[in-house]
Amino acid sequence: MKTLALTVLLAVLGSAVRADKEAPPFSFTEKTADGKYIFVMLAPEERLGSWNDETCARIQRIRETYKVSGLYRADNPHEPLWTVDWYAFDVVPISDGHHLIRWGGWAWSRAPEWPAVGFYADGKLLRDYNVSDLVSWPSLMPHSVSHFTWRKSSVIDEENLQLTLTTYHLERYTFDLTTGEIVGSFRPPRWILGFILLVIAFFVYRFIRRRRKTRAQAS
Repeated sequence: MKTLALTVLLAVLGSAVRADKEAPPFSFTEKTADGKYIFVMLAPEERLGSWNDETCARIQRIRETYKVSGLYRADNPHEPLWTVDWYAFDVVPISDGHHLIRWGGWAWSRAPEWPAVGFYADGKLLRDYNVSDLVSWPSLMPHSVSHFTWRKSSVIDEENLQLTLTTYHLERYTFDLTTGEIVGSFRPPRWILGFILLVIAFFVYRFIRRRRKTRAQAS
């Protein structure tokens, strides 16, 4: 079912880039890396008229097979291991069957507090972050008419249960998937800003010292 999600998402993003309009929700499934579990995301309101016949048929099969959003064993679509009561376009279930990453939607240019990423265990929120928590200068990120992109790449280490995230300003964070806490970070923009302020302070100091010396010589 991952193919369905990717197909629908690519089609939506293509039209969204032209019209700068967020996609309507659609039902999809996402398997864990080991294939043992399936996370099911059911749209609260399905607009089947937005998709072609093949996509509509796949969505209908998902809704007929699964009755609630949550994590299921791949061999048992009838009993969810745990459930969620929210919708997201982009989720990553982890192979341990407990943890999940929820990515925020397309960030609005006028809303730097837009959700960036959330971490869940057995369907319960551990910790979430807004874009402004992770990006020093959201206004300088790549923008469209009304949205902006901030996430450049992400790598999941399932063995150590960690996520490494890199922004377009090369800010890098490592998260512990079991707690949602940041266990490592590298923020070049803040270093650059600190260096600039240090240089300015140095030249201001030199200027003041030179003026005082000139006044002392004049007197």
